[in-house]
Amino acid sequence: MEHNTVNRGMLVIRWNEGSKRVLTEFFEAFDGGVLERATTVLSEDKVNKEEVQEYVSQGVTFLTGNATDKALLDLIGAAKSYSVVIVADEEHPEVSDARTVLIVLALNTLFREKGIEADARPKICVEVMQLTSVESARDAGADAVVCQQQMALGLLAQCAFSSRVLAVYTDLLTYSKDGCEIYLLSSAATRHCRDIPDAIWDEHFEDKTFFEASDSLRRLANAKAPMALLGIARGENVLLLPKEGIRLAKGDDLVVLAWERPRL
Repeated sequence: MEHNTVNRGMLVIRWNEGSKRVLTEFFEAFDGGVLERATTVLSEDKVNKEEVQEYVSQGVTFLTGNATDKALLDLIGAAKSYSVVIVADEEHPEVSDARTVLIVLALNTLFREKGIEADARPKICVEVMQLTSVESARDAGADAVVCQQQMALGLLAQCAFSSRVLAVYTDLLTYSKDGCEIYLLSSAATRHCRDIPDAIWDEHFEDKTFFEASDSLRRLANAKAPMALLGIARGENVLLLPKEGIRLAKGDDLVVLAWERPRL
């Protein structure tokens, strides 16, 4: 087992068709200008290297082990990763969510024992299969929880009113050089990023209304790479097209639709 394999990279837990889709999206994002990071897959079952040569050739490292084993997570450097993505185990749906919660608990226990501050810990993004598991995953310490059941049924209901909305969601949920993506641009320094320099924020966004900020962003954009302000992320809340009374403040993130990751 290699030590610190995941240092500042992406750690994907479990190997299945869902994991392959996640890697595809990573590669598309890297090609589209997102900072490229080394990717490691931790699988409970040994992966046939011949069957994953396509991914190995793109720099993906495959490791075998139990992701609920805190000592193993420490050995591979999970605490030094940028993000951890836990994909649902569709072959064992009856235990998938429960084991996912255990993995999240093991990760957060490791982070605490390492003395890593909450805002400096790797992001933990998980996929659960049942709506009833969402709160359990959040309570365990997951930063983002995607529920198959919740997302699928919500989209199905939207399609009942307008079937063409499916194409819009599909485009937004898929990284592509030929399509737009949604980005969150950070206004404050964090371990992960600061997308908007203080001088630009203070001049163009601080204490501005949403519509004033939208106009500022339009003027800052490159004519060949337009972008549109969709909303503001403030704390745990996302405000899409907020009303005029809201003014931006340092710490807010901009929710932006753009062809590539904006550089202000």
